Amino acid sequence: MISYFSIGALIVVICALIALLIAEHLRVYRLHEQAREERMDLITELLDRLDGIRVYGNNERKELLDRIQAPDFNNLKAAEIRTIKAQSNEEPKQPIVLE
Repeated sequence: MISYFSIGALIVVICALIALLIAEHLRVYRLHEQAREERMDLITELLDRLDGIRVYGNNERKELLDRIQAPDFNNLKAAEIRTIKAQSNEEPKQPIVLE
């Protein structure tokens, strides 16, 4: 014959097992979420790297086109110097006139 005490003890054991299962499920869920966030961070980093590579490739392509389309080397260098001066925002220097 099963006593009320043993039934109560079984209920306590079953509740403890259910609590352990729920805790384990939550731990696994948190690990899954952490892994998902890490994957998203890696994907974002890779996309940023690809964007940098694309920008670099576009700059290289532009420089090659400028070199191919320039009539001669002097025109190419003059255009590069103008671009560098425009980017540095330097004031053009006045030529020195000797009297």
